[in-house]
Amino acid sequence: MATLKATARDPNDPKKTEHLLALDGAKERLHLLKADLLEEGSFDSVVDGCEGVFHTASRFYYKVTDPQAELIN
Repeated sequence: MATLKATARDPNDPKKTEHLLALDGAKERLHLLKADLLEEGSFDSVVDGCEGVFHTASRFYYKVTDPQAELIN
């Protein structure tokens, strides 16, 4: 049975994680770990030893003056 590592800035915040922990099999296979896109290296230990990574998050800014430079590059 495969395990899944997922990240959150605060994995102990039930408002952000209870919907994930309620999924079928989550208690046995889901590991929520602390990581932040804005902290360099915070994902290193999370992806170490993984066979695959699905990265679906991105930085979010409220005020963007140059979308190409600030969001894409």
